[in-house]
Order: sequence, then structure tokens, then C-alpha cells
Amino acid sequence: MKNILKILSFLVFAYVGFAQEIKYVDEEDSVEDAAEAVEEAGINIGASDLEFQINKAVGILEVNAGKKQAFLIYISPYGVSSTLDHIYEEEFELKNNFKNENLEVTVLKEQCLLEFENGSTLDLSDYNDSYSYTVYWSGKMDDEVIVKDEIRNSTEFISKEMGVEKQSSYVKKAIQHKKELENLIRENNPSKKSKLVMDKVLQRYQTPILGIMDEFWFVQKNSNLKSMKIISKEKGIEKILALYEFNKSGQITKEKELHDQANDNTERNFYYKDNLLTRIETSYSTINVTYNADKMIFSEKSDDSWEASIFTIEKDKLLKDRFNLVKNNSDAYMNFAHKDKVEAECVHTFSNEKLFRKNCSSSHGTFPYINSYTSYQFDLENQENRVLQFKKYKVEKKGNTFEKYYSDAETEGEKDHYKLHFTVNLNDKNLISHLKFDNVVLSVEYEFYPNN
Repeated sequence: MKNILKILSFLVFAYVGFAQEIKYVDEEDSVEDAAEAVEEAGINIGASDLEFQINKAVGILEVNAGKKQAFLIYISPYGVSSTLDHIYEEEFELKNNFKNENLEVTVLKEQCLLEFENGSTLDLSDYNDSYSYTVYWSGKMDDEVIVKDEIRNSTEFISKEMGVEKQSSYVKKAIQHKKELENLIRENNPSKKSKLVMDKVLQRYQTPILGIMDEFWFVQKNSNLKSMKIISKEKGIEKILALYEFNKSGQITKEKELHDQANDNTERNFYYKDNLLTRIETSYSTINVTYNADKMIFSEKSDDSWEASIFTIEKDKLLKDRFNLVKNNSDAYMNFAHKDKVEAECVHTFSNEKLFRKNCSSSHGTFPYINSYTSYQFDLENQENRVLQFKKYKVEKKGNTFEKYYSDAETEGEKDHYKLHFTVNLNDKNLISHLKFDNVVLSVEYEFYPNN
């Protein structure tokens, strides 16, 4: 069948958008021409099979000499949406990095035959096969067409063939991020500001349940608190979900999350020196904590990667820059860098320099408290951001009770219709005692150090 497909390949060309010339014939003549081609080849084929092959026929893409050519190829019968994002990213890299070399870049997503003027042919016609290549040709008749069985790091591949030195932007950024992080953690230099940053980071452990959800519209003061236990009750069945222990300074020393399977339990231990957090340990990792002026840095290295978070405070908002960097820079396309910025009283998070989410809130401690959250997805093909999700909620305070409501608005500016999500009750010490939603009740039990 593959030979038949090649014979018929000049009949129908389904993919459009190439700068090069494509050979094809009118579809009205396809059946007659195909029958003649099969007959001339001396091949016996049934009418139904012939019609099937015509429907799946491919075109010939002629690549003329005289200009530098690059092809980013991903063709698959199984769908390619996520991989195509990578192709468009590489396309952007090549066009940006070789704009002075007059490199023509083409993305191929459909079956075809690539025929180069120097006589080279690349067969991409099998509908049952997948193809993933980067192809480069100098455009010179005496030079070979070079094919690499990979799409990533196309800049490095083509620059080597051209005899120039160029790097993909993600490789450059990996080198830059590693250098910046090394400089940050080289010396431990805490300040009063970095101590305030630490206190704000640790708030998530001081306010049960809400801190886990990264909601800080209420932050309780745990004077003399020794331990805290969170218990769920659903349909008369009680389960301990989490245990927390604190030192006499009110700082978290242990967090233990409990699950149905004991092997799934997780435990984190927090260590301090001079009232400053220095490391967090689990059964599988150690996070080293250092300080540099107004920054608090979490750093965790493994054999093949480096995870780091940098915390700062701006306009009373806790900002977090997060990095996940692989050890080998040739795999730097796998890295991500999330950076927070305060813009118009909202925290904007950028992922690899593209807007990823926007979180806007009213002042903490004032009610009704209103928060809106927008997430974005960057369309690499069209190089533009699109709204992925919008959520909005408000919290009202009624005596010792908080009520959280979600809006049904799906876009910013749409009229709000709020629905109760959960309620939070405080005890006589102004600490959270219960959180209720649907048929589930989460209660909190406290143990305190004795008063001096």
C-alpha cells in the first residue's frame, strides 16, 4: 500500500500555506488519473481500495535551491496539540535567532513528500506512521539535507550546521537563572525585612484550613499555641486530617498530613536558628532556607534538577518567584520560571515571561472581602494570551462567623450572582473552631503552652 500511496501522491494535496510550489491536479480528474497511474504500474487494486487511497493521497512539496531552509515536522495520526505548542515555540526561536541569516522556517503538520532540488527526498506520506524531525538545508546544490530526530534545541542544531554560535532563549535563561540563584544563596544575609517576609510565609501554617488554601482574609494570632489538630466529620465518621506543632515563639515545627493509606502520609519538619527558619525536611527532600536583604529563599537540589522559590513583600502582598531548572542545559526547554509582580493592586504571575494568572483582592481584614482570579493560556501559534478561567468570591463577616460566597460570573465585568460556599466559626479566643461546607464539617482542636 505504501508504494500505491507514493504513486498517488501527486493527486491531492490537503495541506496549504507553504511558500514553496506544490504539484497537484484537480480533484475532478483524480479518479481517472489515479486509475491510469495504477494501470501503468501494473498493480491490481479493487475500486473501493482505490477510492480509499485517493482520499488519503498526499502532495509533493518541492524545495528549491537558493535559500536556507528549516522544517519543523510533527505528523501523527493520534493528535498533536501539546506537541504542536513545542513546534510553535521552536518556530519562534528559529525566526528570532536567525532573522539576519534569512532562514526560511516552515512547520509541517500533514503527510507529504519533501523533494529537494538537489535530489534528496524525505518521505512523510505514511498515514499510519508518526514523524518528528528538524530538517535543515543550506539551499546549495552540493550540500546534503540534514535531518535530526528531534524538534527541541533546533537553534543549536541549525547554528552548528551553519557554523555560527547561537543559543535557544530557554538555554540562555537557564544559565542566567542559575547564576542569579547562586549569587543569592552564596551568603546568608538576613535583615529585619527578610524576617517580616518569613513571618508572612509561615502564616499559611498559623491559620488552619484557610492557609492551606492560600486564603489570608483572616489570619489568627496563636499566642502560646503548642499544637493544632484538624478533624473532618462526614456522615457521622470522624478522621484526623492534619497535625501541627509549634515552638514557644509560635513558629511551626512540624506538619503532618494523614491519609487513608498510612504510606501516603506526609511529614514536614521545620528547623530554626536565632528564630529564623533554616531548613524544611521531609522523608524525601531537604529545602534549605537562606536570606538576602529583603528576600527569603527556598532552595532544593536533586541529582537532576534545582527547585527554588524567592519570597518578597510589596505593598503588603507576599510575592513568590519560583524556578524549576533541570541540571543539563540541553534540556532547558523543560524549565519553568514563575514570577510575581504587583500591578494595579493585583498580583500578576508570569510563567516563562507570559501572563499566567492575575489575582486581585481588597484589603485584608476589611469586609466584605472580595477576590477575583483569572488564569491565562498563551497561544504559541498566534503569540497571544487567552483567558482560560475566571473565578470570583467574597467573604462577609457576621459576628464570629465568616461566610464565603462564590460568584457565577464567568468573565470579568459580568454581573455577580453569589452562592454560599462555606462558613467559618470562631471560638471565644478568636480562633477558628469550625468550617462547614455541604455535609462536611472541619473542626480544629488546640493545645497551648502554660502561661508563664
